[in-house]
Amino acid sequence: ATNGLYNLIAVNLNDWENHRHEKLYDEALIGKLFIFRLLNTLASFYFLAFGAAYVPRYSSKPYSSELGSPGFNCSLGGLYASDDCSRPLAVHLATVLMCHLLFVAGEYAIPYLM
Repeated sequence: ATNGLYNLIAVNLNDWENHRHEKLYDEALIGKLFIFRLLNTLASFYFLAFGAAYVPRYSSKPYSSELGSPGFNCSLGGLYASDDCSRPLAVHLATVLMCHLLFVAGEYAIPYLM
C-alpha cells in the first residue's frame, strides 16, 4: 500500500528536479524508488530485531502458539535469551518473502492468462 504512495512521491520529486536528459531522469527515479522500497521493507525488520524489546509489552503472557502471541515478549537479555524476538522476526521474514514470491509469480502469470 505504501509503495504506491512512495512511487507518487518519487515521481513528483523527480519532476521537480527538472533533469536535462531522460536517462538522468530514469536513473534518479530508480535510485529514489530503491531507497523508498528498501526503507519500507526493512523498517519492520529493524524494529523487530532491535526496537521491540524497548516497547512496553502488549501482553505479559509468553508465546501462546508456535507463531507467537500478538504482544512482543522480548527481553534485553543476552544473545541466547529464551524470550527474544527471533520467532516473530522469522515469521515476518517468511511472510514478506512469500508475499513477494506470489506477487512476482502473479506478474509473470497475468500475460499468459489474458
